[in-house]
Parts: sequence; C-alpha cells; structure tokens
Amino acid sequence: MITFATWLTLHQSVPYVVSAYLVFLAVIVIYVAIMARRVSRGQQDLAELRRQLEAREATAVAERESEPVA
Repeated sequence: MITFATWLTLHQSVPYVVSAYLVFLAVIVIYVAIMARRVSRGQQDLAELRRQLEAREATAVAERESEPVA
C-alpha cells in the first residue's frame, strides 16, 4: 500500500526522472550524429582514394601504350 508521503515523494521525483531520460536520449542522439558524420567522411575519403587509384591506373595504361614495342 502506498501512503500519501510515499506518493508525494514519488510525485516530486517525476521531473527528475523525466529529465534524466531526456539527457540520456540527447546523449544518444549526439553520439549517433557524430558516428554518422564519421562514417560519411570515411566514405568520402574512400571514394576519393578510388578516384585517385583509377586515375593512376589510367595513366599507367596510357604510358604503356605509348612506349615503343621492342
């Protein structure tokens, strides 16, 4: 059985519990946003490296084709 004093204590703690959950949710959202930015940046870097590799390979093929055959 919940007494009036216990109910009052529980009732007074509700704002603190809600605040704690909101802070926890905010931390999770910020963490996910940071991780998404890191993944996006990593994908951009990987795409740039692939473009550089393709350009290097195209240059190497062009140099081989321009060399005289012995």
